[in-house]
Amino acid sequence: MRTPAVSVPGESLPDFSGVDLAALYDRSERPALSVVLEGLLARPRTEHDTFAAFEDTP
Repeated sequence: MRTPAVSVPGESLPDFSGVDLAALYDRSERPALSVVLEGLLARPRTEHDTFAAFEDTP
């Protein structure tokens, strides 16, 4: 079993941006992970197409 990635206060989070999601999807035998990967694969993968929005209005 692998040791999970753990964030330590004050340190940067691990960078998983290089993970090949399509290859992981093809190898996955976990139904829940497959559903999550389908959603991630449907999202834009370039910085130009990606944005984050946060709305703090009632």
